[in-house]
Amino acid sequence: MMSIHNDLLTEFEGSSSEEWKQKIIKDLKGKPIESLSWPLDEEILMEPFYTLEDRKEVSIPSRPLERLDWEIAEDIIVNRDLKKANKDLLDGLVGGVNAPRLHINHDLDENDLGVLFKEVETDFISLHLVLSEQVNPSMFIESFSAYLKERKKEWKDLRGSIMGCEFQEGVRMKSIAVDSHGFYRGIEQIPEELSKTIGLGVDLIMASADGRQATGIFESIFFSVRIGKSYFPMIAKLRALRVLWQRIAKGFEEETTTPEIEVVFSDDAYGENPNTNLIRATTMSMSAVLGGADRLVVTAPDFEGKQGYGFSRRITRNIQHLLKMESFFDKVHDPLAGSYYVEKLTEVFVEKAWADFLKREEKYHF
Repeated sequence: MMSIHNDLLTEFEGSSSEEWKQKIIKDLKGKPIESLSWPLDEEILMEPFYTLEDRKEVSIPSRPLERLDWEIAEDIIVNRDLKKANKDLLDGLVGGVNAPRLHINHDLDENDLGVLFKEVETDFISLHLVLSEQVNPSMFIESFSAYLKERKKEWKDLRGSIMGCEFQEGVRMKSIAVDSHGFYRGIEQIPEELSKTIGLGVDLIMASADGRQATGIFESIFFSVRIGKSYFPMIAKLRALRVLWQRIAKGFEEETTTPEIEVVFSDDAYGENPNTNLIRATTMSMSAVLGGADRLVVTAPDFEGKQGYGFSRRITRNIQHLLKMESFFDKVHDPLAGSYYVEKLTEVFVEKAWADFLKREEKYHF
């Protein structure tokens, strides 16, 4: 009887790239193999398959992810009706959200915050605050500090992030947001998007330093990235961002090499059919998780009639619950490691984005 500790892969003979190619040509029955190549843009042509031989010259780590786990996020709009926002927030938490993302659209005082967070136990969640341009960041921080003090809590007791304010020193919540949503242009411009994203990250670090230690600033940075419908390119984009930020951290002589990445769906993610949109939401969620998202916001597709928005929110939460609790995506250690296609695509994105970054940022020395 074979021991369970034996390497089962030794029982199979390997196949060369040429053998794979000949098998594909045979199965195509006269159709040229070149017809299977995928041009992502004018310069990037992805072949229909890759093997270990194509990994020999790769200059990036082949295992950029340590684990797959992520926070289940949901957008909560905070307008003047704070009781409704509180209800939406509580509904989300009861429904399994552990990282609510509150879009705050006007100034809030201590009393307003009391209404918004009524019956919300912030010790048990990851809280993410997105301040709009209508919000005075300094006033908000002051009001929130007073709200916490009244409840015998401090900023250090909260985990999560704040988008829309300056670097908050001594605060556990991440406050340097690299918002790359405006750089998203689909798969054709992924390298440029990545280049601009890490460039913005470097600019924010330099602007926030002001004599401070870079370590604290690196620990406070997080990325907010959009993904679209193209499954493999979106996976490779997120993996490439991690590798690129490793290079940036090395340039600053920092040990922090695993950036926190928040993933949001692109505006063109959905069409008119809500059922088709659910399928899209599932595949995009999979690409976000496999790419290494730390936090995922699944946009709720619109459902008309009696089902309404509440049903839409619940069903999109369940997509993430299915990935965690039934498909066990969070239990597997980097399942795409060894996928030569994804790793090759990641390599292409990394090298093109890095070259573009160095060209754009000649003032920095990396």
